Amino acid sequence: MLRTADASGLAGVGLTSATVLYACGDDTTEATANVLTVAEAEAAVRRAGSGPERLYAHVSDPDLGVALQARHLSCAEPGVDFFTLDVIAAQALAVREVRRILDAPGGPAPVTHLVVVGSGEFAKALVVGLAREWELAGEGLRLVVDLTADDADHVAGELRARWSPVARRIELRAVPVLGTGSAAAPDAVYVCHASDGASLRVALTATTLWHGGPGSLVLLLDGLAGLTGAFGTEASRVLDNLDGRLRTVTTRDLLADVERVEARAHDDMYERIARSVHHVYLRNQLERGVGWGEVPAMVRWEDLPDALRASNRGWVVGLPARLARMGATIAPRDGAPEVVFEGAELDRLAEAEHELWESVRVAQGWRSGPVRDDDARVHPMIGVPWSELPESNREKDRDVVRLLPEILAEFGLEVVRYDAPRVPELSVGV
Repeated sequence: MLRTADASGLAGVGLTSATVLYACGDDTTEATANVLTVAEAEAAVRRAGSGPERLYAHVSDPDLGVALQARHLSCAEPGVDFFTLDVIAAQALAVREVRRILDAPGGPAPVTHLVVVGSGEFAKALVVGLAREWELAGEGLRLVVDLTADDADHVAGELRARWSPVARRIELRAVPVLGTGSAAAPDAVYVCHASDGASLRVALTATTLWHGGPGSLVLLLDGLAGLTGAFGTEASRVLDNLDGRLRTVTTRDLLADVERVEARAHDDMYERIARSVHHVYLRNQLERGVGWGEVPAMVRWEDLPDALRASNRGWVVGLPARLARMGATIAPRDGAPEVVFEGAELDRLAEAEHELWESVRVAQGWRSGPVRDDDARVHPMIGVPWSELPESNREKDRDVVRLLPEILAEFGLEVVRYDAPRVPELSVGV
């Protein structure tokens, strides 16, 4: 883990023998400090011919992080990623909290009501994380999230515009004034102002937040993490925890959660988008009546054979070249209307999908044959031009293209044409 943005002498500190490098210097005064370190490290690895296969740069500004991810995806060179600690910690909390809700004794209620107090980067990432995790919840379960902050209206609109799970899967309500939302007590309140002091003040003075059940008031602490042990019901504790209603979490503990598989800490963007591609495939096949396990690909990502995971990842790596054919690239979502592929353009991209699928399979040792045999790596569609494929196969290729905007929107990204004017719904702050 490199804690300085000075990339000189990287080989001298063991770079060439490392497997992973994290650039985690303070980038609050120079936003590109860690990005520069990773760029220098990547160049050093190329010169030396050895070194880490994965390079990670911490970027404090999540919007810049998404923009950097978009530009890196357009290069189709896996192994580099950009992350924000607040985002990782918030996603870990979202995973923990949604699972707690869904696994509650007796099952979840038809409607779950949560409140997020604050509008800093952690609060915004928590709303996005809750929306993403709620996509795994069953149909008919509704999640209402109140965002409470002075600028709640603006921030809520920004989140809906950029993150499709927020717009599609949850009901996000802006509540500028604390305590003016629903009359009923929410199921949980997350107090996560950018300032620990502000969060502590709200948790200990806003008595309207104290009406929930045990553990319903969650206080995020970072610089004041040492206070977590001060709250409790025992006589030896310095502060009481509102009869068990107050729960404290720290960013340190949340970041420790990223060691767990479900937090997906070390999956780079290619892996995360490949996972999303497979989920879209499963959903479409199930809608067409294909059952679980009927073909090797009809299993969840965790159970997918390595070769099929590699195929999905290859799809992501090859995406920039396919978009370049259409004069398009990847960028952060900005609220403008999404690109729609249709007609001859849709078919050209679908044909490219088939060509990519075929090239990946052939590289894995597959060959053409009259009957599909996964053990022998034989597939009847190898070597068949797209124009001669059965219509059902061509439609599967079209589906992937049609759903590309939805797949990218899961990650705050979208397709942008170079030659088309764009009118965003939201202004871009500088």
